[in-house]
Amino acid sequence: MNLLFKSLALAAGLATLAVQATAADLVVGYQTGVDPSKVAQADGRYDQAIGQKIDWRRFNSGPEVVAALASGDVQIGNLGSSPLAAATSRKLPLVTFLVSAQIDSAEALVVRDGSGIDRPEQLVGKTIATPFVSTSHYSLLGALKHWGVDPTKVKIVNLNPTETAAAWRRGDIDGAFVWSPALGEIKKNGKVLADAAQVGSWGAPTFEVWVARKD
Repeated sequence: MNLLFKSLALAAGLATLAVQATAADLVVGYQTGVDPSKVAQADGRYDQAIGQKIDWRRFNSGPEVVAALASGDVQIGNLGSSPLAAATSRKLPLVTFLVSAQIDSAEALVVRDGSGIDRPEQLVGKTIATPFVSTSHYSLLGALKHWGVDPTKVKIVNLNPTETAAAWRRGDIDGAFVWSPALGEIKKNGKVLADAAQVGSWGAPTFEVWVARKD
């Protein structure tokens, strides 16, 4: 599926909601990751396509988007496959209308320079941040399983991307599995141990979706 088709598919989903909502009602939740939808969002093309202004709300993680969708504060949202699975298990009234991207290298496990981590087994006893119930969290657990590293022997802490970047600057964490813009920041003085593309090839793929409330 090419980028133009993905953007058109998202616009079609927005247009369907626009028929049922006023401009004040149409709220779309998005995240900071890199995906094709951001281009048309930044250019205002979705607003043009449906003929009304969209209220775009930024969230730090998929679980936050799910919570907003569940409450009805948001009608349509962008989230990863792991939060989607969690939402489905809770039987939330959501429908997926577009798989926008495989995550691949957009999420990665980066370890700090000087942390003493050169090989996966050296993660034992280290502090690694990731947003819980996110695709990054799923990929981290998938990587540890592939490497034969017991996750209970790694101190995995629940931090959203903004918190991760701050903790990295303070030196509170040894590594993180996260997405941009935090990913770009921690790469400046860290190295990638694995990314979501590799983890996917090991049997734990992740992807991004757009969902809408069924009502």
